[in-house]
This record gives sequence, C-alpha cells and structure tokens, in this order.
Amino acid sequence: MATEKDAEQAAKRLKLDVDATENTTTSTTPNTKDNIKVDERTPEKKYRVPLYPPEAPREDTQKLGMLAEEARRHGIKPKPRDYTSADSKLWTKQQFELFKEKKSLHDIRFASGFMRWWFAEHSGMPGEPDKPLKSAFAYYRRDKFAEVAKANKKKASQILGSMWKQLSEEESAVYTEIHKKAVDKFDVDYDEYEKDIAAWRQEKIERLKKENEEMSNTARRKLGKEMICTCAYCEGDEHETPIALP
Repeated sequence: MATEKDAEQAAKRLKLDVDATENTTTSTTPNTKDNIKVDERTPEKKYRVPLYPPEAPREDTQKLGMLAEEARRHGIKPKPRDYTSADSKLWTKQQFELFKEKKSLHDIRFASGFMRWWFAEHSGMPGEPDKPLKSAFAYYRRDKFAEVAKANKKKASQILGSMWKQLSEEESAVYTEIHKKAVDKFDVDYDEYEKDIAAWRQEKIERLKKENEEMSNTARRKLGKEMICTCAYCEGDEHETPIALP
C-alpha cells in the first residue's frame, strides 16, 4: 500500500525536494469528456509525467503556505493537501481515472497520497500519443456537432448521420483523407513512444541499481522501504494492465 512516506522516499530517490510546492506542470491531455482532437504534438511538446501532481489554484494558497512555513519553523511537518476534482481535471485521463478509483476504494486522503507516490514513481515517463478517431465520419461529426446541436441537441447524432449519407464522394473524401493521415501519424508517433518508454524504463532500473536499491518489494516491505511500482509501464509489455500496485 502506497503511503505518504512512500511518496516522499520515491521523490528522494530522484534527489528532489518532496516539499516543493511550485512545480505544477500541467498535463497536455486534460480530462474532458469530448476530448477528440488529433494529437499534434511536436517532439519538443511531448507530454512527460511531472514529479508532482499538477494542482489547481486555490483562494487560500497564500494562507496555507504561510501556515506551512510557520509549522516548519516549529519543527512540525505540514500535512500534504488532499486533491480535488479541480486538480484532477489538470491530469491525463488515465491519472484522473486512477485517482477516482482509489478514492472510491478508500478515501480522499489515501487517494491523494497514492497519487503523490504514483507521480514520483513515473516522473519523466512519456505519455502515449492520442489515438485517432475511429472513422472518417467521426471527424465529420467533430466538425459539425456544435453547429447541429444548437438547433437540436437531442437528435444531433441522428441528423449528422443523415447529413453524412448525403455528402458527395468528393466531400466525404476530405474526411477520409483526414482520418487516413491521423492513423498514419499515430502509427509513427506510437513507434517513437515505444522507444521513448523503453528508454525511460531502462533509465529507472539503472538508477535504482546505481543507488543499490533492493528491487524486491517483498524485501522492501521487511526493510520498511517504499514500494517500487510494478505496473506495465514500469515492468514492460508482459503485464496485461497498465495500472498495478504491489
């Protein structure tokens, strides 16, 4: 079970201060229900998991910061904040779903501590490229939905289906080409992503070995050390699920 101590020790392995509060890199793939745009990231803009979960601005941030500083002066470690839905909206869909799952199974305090540990364990991990839409019609629907929904939101999908069938071959070919280019781009991006994550995984293993870290979680529990993540991203493709906790 991941704890606040696990999150702190995972951050220390990266030689970074777990108490930093200004590192709030925002995910390039926010969790929105209708996020259907094609991934157009350049190599310089690729998403990497930040060390700390991005946090939404809070009205009492300054006050909380002053209280935390006062607590430190008295030798008291301030309690880490619990994350909210406003925070999780800044995360990727996968991170959002993971937080939601842990909160449902346990409580907000556990889920927040787990996410601090998860981000620390996966810091620097490349994000998967967004998948293309499933068909040419899906791109047509994306372009026309808002316009049609203004007149009749309830039957928008039905209307769009009829409109699509009435398009000429030349008109529909435009969206067929858009879909084809998106699929081709995804294939190229995914090949590059697989190379990137393999390199990230190897770097993580080498760092742990260099620091003489015990690799067995069973042994780590006995030694009172934090768990090392064993999800598919960290361990490789032999795992069936991308999210796992020892």
